[in-house]
Amino acid sequence: MLIFAFIACLLQAVLCQMAGGWSDVEDTNSENFQKIVSFATNEISVQLGSSNKKQAIEILSGRQQVVAGMKYKIVMRIGETDCKVDENDKDCNLKIWWRDSQVFSCCMGQSMVE
Repeated sequence: MLIFAFIACLLQAVLCQMAGGWSDVEDTNSENFQKIVSFATNEISVQLGSSNKKQAIEILSGRQQVVAGMKYKIVMRIGETDCKVDENDKDCNLKIWWRDSQVFSCCMGQSMVE
């Protein structure tokens, strides 16, 4: 009976990692997740046609889904810097940019306002 319970728990752990289900990002401060956040803020800058780069101010939540790769839903506050989009990285002053009524979703070249 104990072996059956162990196998059932192991099977459940494996199934949780299979494609399809959304789960919370465990560490939104990890280097990998911060690279994703940086990519997303750069995409937002480009897709909004902004002349200035955007920067994440605060990560409110992060969810991930295993698909053929990894899919992310990130809710964050972003701000606009004084760095131009076409400039190389440097120290930038940040201005807060926040819209309570709109959520921007960037999906590899597509922008959607909900």
